[in-house]
Amino acid sequence: MPLDVEPDEIEDITVGKIVHLMGEHHDIKHNSLGRVIDKDGEVLVVKFSEGTITLLGNDLDMCSYQKGTYVYPGATLDPDLQVEGSDVGEVVGVHYQNGEGLLHVRFAGRGMACTPDMLVKCEFQIGTCVYWTKSDSDIPPSHIGVVVDDLGKKTKVKVHFPNGAWRFNGPELVRAPVQPGHCVHWIKKDDDVPEGTLGKVLGPPEKGRYWVGFPKDAWTFRPECLRAPEIQVGCWVTWVKSDEDIPEGMVGKVIKVKPEKGRLKVRFPTGSWSFEVEALQLFHIQPGDWVTISEPDGVSGGFGEVLRMDDKRIVDVKWMKGPGKHAAGDLQKLEIQKYDRVRLTSSADNVKDGGIGVVLSLSQACADTEWCTAVEVQFPHKDGPSQVACMSLPLDGLEKGMDLEGVGEMKATFKKYDQNGDGRLSEGEFLSVLTQLGLEEGDCKDLFQDLDRDGDGKLSPDEFLHYVFSSAGEKVSVLNEANEAPTNNGEGEGEK
Repeated sequence: MPLDVEPDEIEDITVGKIVHLMGEHHDIKHNSLGRVIDKDGEVLVVKFSEGTITLLGNDLDMCSYQKGTYVYPGATLDPDLQVEGSDVGEVVGVHYQNGEGLLHVRFAGRGMACTPDMLVKCEFQIGTCVYWTKSDSDIPPSHIGVVVDDLGKKTKVKVHFPNGAWRFNGPELVRAPVQPGHCVHWIKKDDDVPEGTLGKVLGPPEKGRYWVGFPKDAWTFRPECLRAPEIQVGCWVTWVKSDEDIPEGMVGKVIKVKPEKGRLKVRFPTGSWSFEVEALQLFHIQPGDWVTISEPDGVSGGFGEVLRMDDKRIVDVKWMKGPGKHAAGDLQKLEIQKYDRVRLTSSADNVKDGGIGVVLSLSQACADTEWCTAVEVQFPHKDGPSQVACMSLPLDGLEKGMDLEGVGEMKATFKKYDQNGDGRLSEGEFLSVLTQLGLEEGDCKDLFQDLDRDGDGKLSPDEFLHYVFSSAGEKVSVLNEANEAPTNNGEGEGEK
């Protein structure tokens, strides 16, 4: 399940939230943008450009862009606005103009009204823990930072690291696989934390370490020593067993981590119980997943987003054309999901050869069809690392690399190898680690030559990613075991 999905349960749609209308009501068209101004139980009062109406929560979809959301300009944003592809902006509210609800967004302090398809949500938001893709004396390898609420009139994001706070271009940051609130396992074990014990990350990192609560007590851990299981709060799950209360196949939702017991609390239609994580299985689709119909029923080829599911496993899906209700078994998860890393299957004029892109949203710019059949992807621009190219592409134009967790681990691993902190790996740095893992030096040298595609005697992050691209999880897990990084503290200010 995407880590930043806006929850669409009725109780989560509260006053002040920005929402989309599902279907047409009172002559207000599907997908219109509005703001909740009052709520009484499941009944909400929503202000749209066309007027204020009363609706049930099931008639609404939580917008991905809420007040304070960090965004990039999308491929359809007017180029005359002179906003660079790597610039980060902030949503400040809803603007009603010419009979249409628009998002009010600030880029470099300049306000502008945008439709959602003109924007792409950043994979990091305020409070997100991130890695810098480079390193230096201030931010050594494996230091983890926290995005702070201080964009103002800047287009660079401010991140607080153990040694201080600096501003960064958005594309230079990658979201850490472990975040505050996650349930986690320690990769080691001792008498206090036996193998497989479930804990909870209690807050943002302090001096580069997370406080994690376990049944016996709470301790601090380096981020690279923690692993987040797939099952997290908000996930849909089934129990591996069954009884009178929870029949086989019944789907529940994880609602709480209980670190004092090392368990997850799950709400089923028949009640709520606590389980060990090993006793649960992920349901085949999750809130926020991108799906299509496995057996076409009038929406062949179209992509939609999973919103919510009722007790009978009927799923609300948001399609470009309008809302739909479908049996969960009829929905198929797309191979490519939000924040996956991808490559182009063919070259493009404005994309660096072999460049790795990040998938950021379903495309709203499918002009030739009433169904969404493409995704928005951000690639490194051929003209330099400070520029990006945003493109709307069909899935058959992309080759999947790794998911978000794999990318976070890969970035941390690359930085551990980069002993002099110049953002690139020399042959010596590359060999020093791989030979420790038992590989022959001659084989390592041959591998380095194969990976050094531009022949400059250094491996860039893209060249290193090319190595782990097809089997990232397996290789990165092995490589991470070879190094552990220290943390420091201090203060600083500026830009990186």
